[in-house]
Amino acid sequence: MERMGRQERQRQNRNRLLDAAQRLLAERGPAASLDDIAAAAGLTKGAVYSSFRNKEDIILALLDRQLDIIGTDLTEVTAGETDMVQAFAALSSANSTGDRAGENADFALLMMEFWIAAMRNPRVRPRYIEALRRTRAGIAAHLAARADGPDPALVARTATLLLGLDIGLSIQRLVDPESVPETWYAEAFELLVRPLSEDAQRPDGAGD
Repeated sequence: MERMGRQERQRQNRNRLLDAAQRLLAERGPAASLDDIAAAAGLTKGAVYSSFRNKEDIILALLDRQLDIIGTDLTEVTAGETDMVQAFAALSSANSTGDRAGENADFALLMMEFWIAAMRNPRVRPRYIEALRRTRAGIAAHLAARADGPDPALVARTATLLLGLDIGLSIQRLVDPESVPETWYAEAFELLVRPLSEDAQRPDGAGD
């Protein structure tokens, strides 16, 4: 039982550190130090090193967590929607309103930090690429599940564009919200997803 207690404490400490790192990286960017993160989490620097090797490790763990949230949102928000366009319209609407809009602002800032870290640090870049590819594959799986025999190349391309759209619009809305209305998320998602839906409905060989 004591061993399980230590494991649970370490899990809780790890989550506290990630929560603190997410806030500080969104606020300060690379200037946030391990000491800052430990203090914001109410833990010692030793607690940081018991869960992470360095700040790069924290950044990569945050990247994994943020992209996993995208996958969870895809599953939860689109559950029960068999129509592809309606499913992704529901997702974009949920992501652009209420508390989720504020969370997406932090997500946009963090994605910028992740991108900068990947560009500057060759040790971070492979993990960043792997995480993005895993997320795109998850989006593609959701797209394929809602289409009848879709073109795999079209599915992969649409998944890449959807992820880029989500990140790009979030960044633009963060800086200039008046020029990027909330409704644009759903409209843009529909423009990207509609060709897949039409491709699934096209008779075999049509348009070739």
